[in-house]
Amino acid sequence: MFERIKCCLCYPRFIGKFFKDKGSMIFLMILLFFGVYAVSLGFKTYSSEYFDDDSVLLVTSCVVQGDKANISYDKESGKLSGDSITYAGEGFNVMFFPKEEDKNIINYDNLSYIAGVNIVFDVDGGHIELGGIKVSEFYYKDINISNFNIIDVQNNDAGAVYTFKVLVRAGLLSSNFFFNTYDFTLNLISDFIMYFVFVLISYFFSRGINNTIDSKIRAKLCFYDNLIYFIVCMVVCLVGIEWLSFIGVLLPLIYTFVTFRHIVRVQVQR
Repeated sequence: MFERIKCCLCYPRFIGKFFKDKGSMIFLMILLFFGVYAVSLGFKTYSSEYFDDDSVLLVTSCVVQGDKANISYDKESGKLSGDSITYAGEGFNVMFFPKEEDKNIINYDNLSYIAGVNIVFDVDGGHIELGGIKVSEFYYKDINISNFNIIDVQNNDAGAVYTFKVLVRAGLLSSNFFFNTYDFTLNLISDFIMYFVFVLISYFFSRGINNTIDSKIRAKLCFYDNLIYFIVCMVVCLVGIEWLSFIGVLLPLIYTFVTFRHIVRVQVQR
């Protein structure tokens, strides 16, 4: 096992000697490399916040630039009061006391209630929705905020704007785990699919390098050659340098070239 790992990482010219490996061994190697990448991606994803300060500013700006509203918060009672109103942003809604008919409105220019992120504020607390499904909840009594009203926020009162930003941040953070998991899953699935796409590309690419190898053996070696893709994905994930992903496209082809270039078919004369 260690010999295979070493060759898949650093010595692609020797990968050809594993042409007799069974499918179970190849599956185990794919699982190992993919698992290492999944751990690194999980560490990066769950150690960060899905919504940053720019997200909070975007939501706040949407409310500031929207229609006037008589929404106010009373710290003593821990309740929000006022009339129903919805603010439409790019890919999200900010909804105060949404009515049932509001939930059926789809704005195709800015957002979709069905597909977008919805930040909903009710009397005692709020929740975050994605695609009309509630993914998290938050309560005002658990957030350290003072009295404010939306009119002061829209008039750019420093204290009111700050308080509203604290409220928005707390609401967005309540959904952090869900959106991180959503992002983590999508990245894993897309990279896993890309691995098999590269295997397919390598298979046909290798035929132009060495066309004398049996198709089953060729497929095995291509699976090994492309394991380096998961290592590149892991490095990109940990260091955060996106341009390194281009190496993830080139290295599998380079490894394929080196592997099949060093395979010599020996014919025994009788």
